[in-house]
Amino acid sequence: MPWLLLLVFVLSGCTYTFLPLEPERVPFPQRPSLTGTLTESGKTVIAQLEVRRMPKPGYVEVKWYLEETVLAERSLWAEGPRKYRLELPRPQEGYYRLIVLIENAPLLQLDLGTPSLPSPPLPPEEPEGS
Repeated sequence: MPWLLLLVFVLSGCTYTFLPLEPERVPFPQRPSLTGTLTESGKTVIAQLEVRRMPKPGYVEVKWYLEETVLAERSLWAEGPRKYRLELPRPQEGYYRLIVLIENAPLLQLDLGTPSLPSPPLPPEEPEGS
């Protein structure tokens, strides 16, 4: 009998001993899901958004930026899966961003153009007399 207890004690250290042995399954939380694309069309940009999953009805907010300037804002009502097509202004060349928010949380960002980055710093000057 003591050998059996010793065997159970030793083997319990080698395996998982959680009870219950198979934990209950937790459902995946329902989160909004959407995708989108931007297509240039002359002085406008065509934004195609597809809401794939919307756990509860609500507004999908869209903000269109040129660099740091807001050019357009729209609110779209979504109750479930749906496709949207938006025409957005593109008055000049530059870096454009489309930000999609649900409940004031950014969910998607689409970019068009190249961002203007600051110039790299100059290399340090060599001290005189070296």
